Amino acid sequence: MAPLPGADLMTGSVGFRLEPLPWPREQPPRLLLVVDTEEGFDWHAPLLPARHDVSPVMELPRLQELAEHHGIVPCYVVTWPLLADDRAARVLAELAAAGAVLGVHLHSWITPPFGPAEVEVLGFQGWLPAELEEAKLARLVALFRERLGRPPRIHKAGRYGLGPWTARALRRTGLYLDLSPAPAFDYRHIGGPDYRRAPPGPARLVGADGSRLPVLPASGGFVGPLRALGPRLFDERRRRARTARALGQRSRLVRRLRLSPEGHTVGEMRALARRLLARGVGCLTVTLHSPSLAPGWTPYVRDRAARSQLLTTLDRFLRWARTCGLVPDVPLAVAGIVADTPAAGAKGEGDGPAVGATGAP
Repeated sequence: MAPLPGADLMTGSVGFRLEPLPWPREQPPRLLLVVDTEEGFDWHAPLLPARHDVSPVMELPRLQELAEHHGIVPCYVVTWPLLADDRAARVLAELAAAGAVLGVHLHSWITPPFGPAEVEVLGFQGWLPAELEEAKLARLVALFRERLGRPPRIHKAGRYGLGPWTARALRRTGLYLDLSPAPAFDYRHIGGPDYRRAPPGPARLVGADGSRLPVLPASGGFVGPLRALGPRLFDERRRRARTARALGQRSRLVRRLRLSPEGHTVGEMRALARRLLARGVGCLTVTLHSPSLAPGWTPYVRDRAARSQLLTTLDRFLRWARTCGLVPDVPLAVAGIVADTPAAGAKGEGDGPAVGATGAP
């Protein structure tokens, strides 16, 4: 994969790239909280439309209350099953009325219209034929508008699965900002993109046809004395690297971390945040999956004690972040800073002009 700037990420035989966007020196660093707001399903089973449960969304008020305590506005990116369910949609509408930001989250295997089973089961929307990816996004956007009374402006791909035609599809369906990239992580072994060398901060997604769109990644990176070896050691397709990778993690010489309370301690989150800030990254994004708020749905939270620990970790990190000068913000406002255009809708993020969309068809 090509070195930065402009990391080329391959999905199938045609790639896309991410171009870093500089952070203005006069701007303090920002902090976002993005929640993959989705149905509960078995992460270890085949991805099938019928195997899901929307009840975990009822636990979102716990997270909303914690976020409000720290003055941060969560961004909930929402899947089709939640919008299609009356009870779940009411919860989402209540969160929006309370000031939360909402966007769309495309789980391709459960969003109509459906394509070939061998493609749907992978779950990476970037593998979809261009026309099918756009059709799914259009249906999801239409349902969002029907349920919540306004069009979405923010998108996150299920399983972080951007593809060569995603930027064009997003622009054509009225979506102005993407939150999908997962820096430091490699999903090629399960059919997805390789983000090991992706820009760790705000960037521009450039599709195969030149379509462009601003992106704010889920914060991730390598820490430790041997962090420069991270991209090589964490090549998921190299079996020989597994032992070295495990030793590096245990010895703390090189660790791959995500800014998330799922599977990470508050110390690890702080270490990653410090590293990213030292690199000049101007926007940090904390992420988690909504089913982690309902014990038993994700590998991170199997019981109530684990849920309590997850919320405590997040609470402690957000408290620490305020002491470090990280300013809570919302995604489109941050995109407006790096794209040098007015923020669209700020708190509500419901309407407004596209940000950083030069070159789109």
